[in-house]
Amino acid sequence: MASGKDRGPSGAAPPPPDWLVGSGLPIDIIPAGQILHRVHRSALEPVFFGPGGGVPATNRFDSTTGRFGVLYVGTSRAGALAETILRNPQRLMVSMTEITGRSVSELACARPLKIVRMHGTGLQAVGTDNAISTGPYGPCGLWTDALWDHPDRPDGLAYQSRHDSGEICLALFERGDMEFSHVGGAPLTSILKDVAAILEMYGKSLSPGALRGTLAVASPASLESRDNGVRQTGSPVDPAILSVLAHENKIATGPAPAIFASDVSRPRLSAGPHRPGPQCGRCFGRYQMSCRPFSPATSTRIAWIGWGKDGSSSLTEM
Repeated sequence: MASGKDRGPSGAAPPPPDWLVGSGLPIDIIPAGQILHRVHRSALEPVFFGPGGGVPATNRFDSTTGRFGVLYVGTSRAGALAETILRNPQRLMVSMTEITGRSVSELACARPLKIVRMHGTGLQAVGTDNAISTGPYGPCGLWTDALWDHPDRPDGLAYQSRHDSGEICLALFERGDMEFSHVGGAPLTSILKDVAAILEMYGKSLSPGALRGTLAVASPASLESRDNGVRQTGSPVDPAILSVLAHENKIATGPAPAIFASDVSRPRLSAGPHRPGPQCGRCFGRYQMSCRPFSPATSTRIAWIGWGKDGSSSLTEM
């Protein structure tokens, strides 16, 4: 009897068939000037055809022969983020280390791009399957070289994002007449609200440190009359930021934090218990009770109180 590990296909895409060179390719045209999205290290140029001279093939569609470089972009900002900071699907929070030092850039090519459709109906047309997008990298570079040499002279290929099958990404070949302009972009740290909103679509959130700069911590003395309300001075916070459920890393164990909410027209906060809910587990054991999503209207402020191991308390306004 075959073992479970032997069931099903191998997982690797087949290599290019011999008949590919004589067949027309499924080509889609990306108009000149269409915005493409790339997430990259801020210290590097937004347009980079990798892996670079003398560097062996590293990413999925890098040329096996190294004759040319490949530029990876997404057709949407969400797709570009999924391919870079959401590569571990079982992780519920994205660390600030994944955000700091990265930027998102909007690029546009001066001429139309001929792109091979390596997803959907294009898979059968060229003789492969969707393992080209999700399987081992080995055969993918062979496909890149085969398409580069094809008489149709495509400028790249479109494939399904491995981390969001609803997103399409592009691997663009380093053609000499392919000129890109950088039409916009920003460091991810400057658009945390937008990043948080995209992560929310995937059921993820930023780690506590990501929003540390947006939180104000009051002195423990201000908590003496917390049952009767605590005066607060923070500004209204966007619901996309509230959904991140940011917590101070220094709060480790002890009683669960208490949630406070107040309308912006009133200077006092009313206390409420911090109850477990459907998102239990996001606190990673820092609290005896887990967190519950809290997304009030924009006109609402929120704060929480946490107690440390030594019994000290702190008030954080979000």
